[in-house]
Formats: sequence, structure tokens, C-alpha cells
Amino acid sequence: MDKFSPSDLWTALLVFLAVCAAVVTIGEAVKTVKGWSNSPKVDAEIRRINARLDDHEHAIERAAEDIADQKNAQKATLVALQALLDHALHNGNADQLQRASDGITNYLIEKR
Repeated sequence: MDKFSPSDLWTALLVFLAVCAAVVTIGEAVKTVKGWSNSPKVDAEIRRINARLDDHEHAIERAAEDIADQKNAQKATLVALQALLDHALHNGNADQLQRASDGITNYLIEKR
């Protein structure tokens, strides 16, 4: 078996230190990249975006309710119009007009 010379030991030590330095450098790089995703600026931006999404979801829900309400109003109006047309065509169907009036009244009461 060959003996190690001092230069061989010195080379082994330098290789060991180079490997240690590489491990530390890579570890710090990973830590830095992870720090970017956990930074306060990123967290604040995520909170701001989530708040805007919540606002938009509520606005969509309100719009859907408004659309449903408009459909009900349009239906009541069309029922009343149909009753008026039937009244004009069939010489006074008072019962149908009364039902149409009651439908509009019920819609307006529920709307309040």
C-alpha cells in the first residue's frame, strides 16, 4: 500500500472543503428561493387577490339574484299583458284580469 504524501492530504482536505462549500451554497440558494415565496410582499399580494376574488364572488351572487328577480318581474308583466290581451279579445274576462293583478301585487309585496 502506498503512503499518502503531504500534498495528497492537502488535496483531500481541499476537496473536502470544496464539497462542504458547495453543500452550503446550494443550501443557501434553496433557502433564498423558499424565502421568496414566503416573503411579506408575496403574502400581502395573495391576501389582496383573495379579497378581490371574494368581492367578485359576492358581486356574481348579487347579479344572479338580480337576474332571477328580473325574470320574475318580466313573468308577472307578461301574465298581466296576456290578461289584458285576452280581455280585449274576449270581451271582458274580469277574473283573468283580477288574477293577473293579484300576481303583480304578490310580486311587488315579495320584492319589498
